[in-house]
Amino acid sequence: MNRLFYLDNLKILLILLVIMHHVGQGYGPSGGWWFYMTSQPEKLEWMGRFFAVNASFFMGLFFMISGFFFAPSFDKKGFKKYTIDKLIRYGIPLIFVYWLMMPFVFYFNYELYSDNPSLSFFTFLKRIYLGIGQQPEWFEPILTWPESDLGFGHLWFVENLLVYALLYGCLRVVLRKTSFAKKFNLNIYLFSFAFILIVALSTILVRDYHQVGDIKNVLGFLMIEVAHWPIYLGFLISGIIASQTDMFLKFPSIYGKSLLAIGLLMAARIYFPSLFPDIINSLSGQYFEIFETILGFSLSFGLVVFFRDNLNSTNSLFKNLTESAYAAYIFHYPIVIAFQYGFDKVPLNLFAKFVLVGILSIVTTFAFSYLVRKPGIIKRVI
Repeated sequence: MNRLFYLDNLKILLILLVIMHHVGQGYGPSGGWWFYMTSQPEKLEWMGRFFAVNASFFMGLFFMISGFFFAPSFDKKGFKKYTIDKLIRYGIPLIFVYWLMMPFVFYFNYELYSDNPSLSFFTFLKRIYLGIGQQPEWFEPILTWPESDLGFGHLWFVENLLVYALLYGCLRVVLRKTSFAKKFNLNIYLFSFAFILIVALSTILVRDYHQVGDIKNVLGFLMIEVAHWPIYLGFLISGIIASQTDMFLKFPSIYGKSLLAIGLLMAARIYFPSLFPDIINSLSGQYFEIFETILGFSLSFGLVVFFRDNLNSTNSLFKNLTESAYAAYIFHYPIVIAFQYGFDKVPLNLFAKFVLVGILSIVTTFAFSYLVRKPGIIKRVI
């Protein structure tokens, strides 16, 4: 498969959005729980709209791009090498984050923002993070106990990818005598209708039981925001289908541009509700699961087509950013938190802090990721 630069460039955009999303969680409402809490009493209220638009598409689009490469990777390497490659590429970062990064991040939050008594790091690691022994009577959980239940942190996405990639590999072996992995034709318009219908209905059912933002350990090990699980699975399967149908290549330009326009208009409804009639605001709120599904589908496929038609090339800067993107996803967490805390007492309004901390976090994260990938053994993993 020739290098698809438009997907590389799209991943760069998504990584930037992820970093800015986590920066915003320190300053705005409705972004879910975060490790840093601003000492300023006000919040950037509009940030909740930023989170809502992001949640509709950006992680789903990550899943779709990742799923797109499952089949080519399996076809090239075969089951054994494919499985080993996924265990290395996904498994080693998961071990690193679970055992090294997240204990320090959780300890930072415990010491600064919980009402529990101060502990040494190793006592915290044993009793609070790993939960060895009974839960201390004096401990008031911030999220859960033991905190290692959420120890994959932002790498919940990588954990999910590992599970789905291994499951895909097993299915390829079991179904190797079928047409499971063969190319087939697809009616893109029927696919669009089916995606929106199935994902919207599944999301409605799931959200009767799970709230947006709640992270669960499904089956005791799989970290996932269940409220968005149908969207994530829908996009992952779409990526696998796209690989087997050349859907990204065949997607009509005019349809993709129309979807992007629809997605941007729907995003504008979230950002600027006062510009829209009351009936539109009422219906989109009343049927938000359907609204969100259409929004996410429109933005995701609209962006794929836009990047395919306009940004399907690279240069030295984009090449370096692409090569460092996965490492940036892994390492950005503590860098963002460090800048948020470092600028906490700086006399700037929250929007200025959001912009400044965001820019510094992006530049530092990619610079660090570029440097940390220099050793060949690390480059093999990330």
